[in-house]
Amino acid sequence: SWGEEKGHKVCLSSYENSEAFLWDWSSGMDFDLILLDIDLGPGGNGMELARRIRGRDGRAAILFVTGLAEYMSQGYDVRACHFLVKPLEEKKLYGALEKAVAETEKKEAYLLLEEEKGAERIPVSRILYGEAFSHRIALWLAPEREGEEPVCRETGMCLGDLEELLPSSEFFRCHRSYL
Repeated sequence: SWGEEKGHKVCLSSYENSEAFLWDWSSGMDFDLILLDIDLGPGGNGMELARRIRGRDGRAAILFVTGLAEYMSQGYDVRACHFLVKPLEEKKLYGALEKAVAETEKKEAYLLLEEEKGAERIPVSRILYGEAFSHRIALWLAPEREGEEPVCRETGMCLGDLEELLPSSEFFRCHRSYL
């Protein structure tokens, strides 16, 4: 109902336990916003799950919806965007969702290329494709300004490493030498 009201496209996935979530997440499923409870049933702890998520994904927004207010201070450790205590008020939930969307939209993902001459941060949104050749990758980037030609950056990583660093929702390997 929030998505319809605010004009946001919403795709929901619900999980019975943290193992089911981790299965999809480790298989490459990408999430912009993760709503977590602290109490995930027998043997499940939402705060521990959030720590695992943050260990690998600093981009996804985490929103806690729980009855366990004593964990609120630990939300800072995992950079939670909000912490809502049950019983939930629709107005507060909608406000937290708006905040999460705003934070997600302003975060630009970067690829850090480290070479002998120094490091360069490249916005993922500029990457057109990667081409492997002679144990190096030619990374083709969209021009910064209209009318300019695409730019090529070479790096000494393999295509498999680049594939792991880039979001699977935006890049795929169409050939053994192209991503």
